[in-house]
Amino acid sequence: MKESTYDQFSLEDELLRECEAMVKHALTSGMKVPATVVQRLDSLADQLQARKEAAKGKVDTPGSEKGETTDNTAPENQAGNIARELTVVHGSLVGIVAPATPRTLLLLAKEEAGGSIWLFLGRVPLIRRFILVAILSLIALVAISSLTPVNGHVDWQKDQGIHLLLEELFLISAAAIGASFIALFEANRFIKDGTYDPQYDSSYWTRFVLGIIAGMILAMLIPLGKLDPSTNEIQGPMGAMTKPTLAMLGGFSAKVVYRILRRLVDTVESLVRGEARDVVAAQGQAASARYAEQEAQNRISLATSLTKLQQQLNASGDPEAIRGELDRILNKLVPPDEDEQVSGTLPAQKDQGNA
Repeated sequence: MKESTYDQFSLEDELLRECEAMVKHALTSGMKVPATVVQRLDSLADQLQARKEAAKGKVDTPGSEKGETTDNTAPENQAGNIARELTVVHGSLVGIVAPATPRTLLLLAKEEAGGSIWLFLGRVPLIRRFILVAILSLIALVAISSLTPVNGHVDWQKDQGIHLLLEELFLISAAAIGASFIALFEANRFIKDGTYDPQYDSSYWTRFVLGIIAGMILAMLIPLGKLDPSTNEIQGPMGAMTKPTLAMLGGFSAKVVYRILRRLVDTVESLVRGEARDVVAAQGQAASARYAEQEAQNRISLATSLTKLQQQLNASGDPEAIRGELDRILNKLVPPDEDEQVSGTLPAQKDQGNA
């Protein structure tokens, strides 16, 4: 295929680069690529190259007898056809190389063509940087532990000066090893699938820094026991679990440390707010009990009145007495003030509506 480095036609150039990267990946990986797709892609590359040279005035006009140069403007319909055909070819190749993405394949092709001396560490710059960080962290861990007697057990009251600094650097190195390990593991999985996206590189470095912080927090948060000066070992139920191990675990999984801290904050918050919640709950229960008691009394009173009314109906059947008993029951259910207030507001509301 022809050289596809164009400065003027950036959209077509990017599509062509990605198509070429996908074709090379598919063919070298044993995938089946239709011959018509490869032929069409090669023809489109020739057309784009001719357009570039024509725009620079280096190509003779077709059919000219004296070798006059072409006009610097290319037909718009030809440019549109090339872009549409490139889009169709691009879509066909995306379906062939899936789940790999064109951006990842183009990045790998560029890095491989660059010929960097660090290419043996990986074809992705992020992987090479994290490998160097992991190697430096491992060297720092070994160097600090061999040059001075450290075990990561920081005593803020007794340790000071260079010894305290070395103890902390020892824990930071262990946390950095765990953080770089998980970053390399995750990134390598995406690269293997061909779905790595360089726009998320900053998230890997963010997780790396969070891993170092989480490792230090976890190493300082969990008490393992007291240090025996004679044997330089930690005496306690978790003596075998050393501070550097906790720092490495914290660097490997910052989410675990976040959940631990979140649970501690929630626990303390529940202790602080527990009394207020209990008081509010008790007041609500007392109000509910009073309301239920009042409701029961009202029902008993209403049942008593209805029973008396029924007795009067059975005994005399006097309409005046029955009417008086009904008025008494209604006055008990709806007090006269509320009745007058309601009856007094209705006409005003009716007049306001008519107005």
